Amino acid sequence: AHGGAVETVLDETTAELVKCARAPNCATTELTAKILKPVALHKTYKVECEIVSVTDFRARTKAVISDPENGTVYATCEATLADVGAIMRTKRKK
Repeated sequence: AHGGAVETVLDETTAELVKCARAPNCATTELTAKILKPVALHKTYKVECEIVSVTDFRARTKAVISDPENGTVYATCEATLADVGAIMRTKRKK
């Protein structure tokens, strides 16, 4: 698969996790992806994601794409997402 497609999967995974767990209105502000092996088309992979840390306005995450059968890691990422709703609420108070 094209590297941009792999990065999109990682970006969407981290964003959906943060939306569900912390901030329904969030935006990725930084994403660092490493594609370690070619990702084949028409194959099922496992995508795992976790929130590493949270502040008032940001959440840091990491994600991994791996083979569900043998655990081989194909791609990883670290991402920072901004809580747009919290930022907007702070601006309205001023």
